[in-house]
Amino acid sequence: MQKLKDAGVDAASGYRTLPQDTPPGEAVWNAAVDASGADALLSVRLLRVDTKTQVVTTMAPGPMGWGAWGPWYGPGMAAVPEIQQYDVATAETNLWDVKTHRVVWAGTTETFNPSSVAKETPGFADVIIGQLKARGLIAAKG
Repeated sequence: MQKLKDAGVDAASGYRTLPQDTPPGEAVWNAAVDASGADALLSVRLLRVDTKTQVVTTMAPGPMGWGAWGPWYGPGMAAVPEIQQYDVATAETNLWDVKTHRVVWAGTTETFNPSSVAKETPGFADVIIGQLKARGLIAAKG
């Protein structure tokens, strides 16, 4: 919320003004949005968190030793697999025009290996606000 305010947007948290447990689009929900006096509504929802696995094979020198048939024996190189797992969180953001009830901008973002919502939110907000400014949906401050 603070990042929107810092960008010059008169913003309010929806959870403070919209009725709890009421799906978007229902009459009570729409009335609360209208009563807020907002021009637009920014909605964000987590679509999924996927765990990805990446396997990389590196060639490394194999074991060698001194032998009776020559100075060194053993395979020259050995395949060494390295397995890494990480998460990718995908979020969908929509900017709605309150008067027309239509989406005026939408974006999907991915966050690589998110640690927590609190840590990821500032960077996420910067990306979304930057895109809204670039499209003239938020006036440049100053």
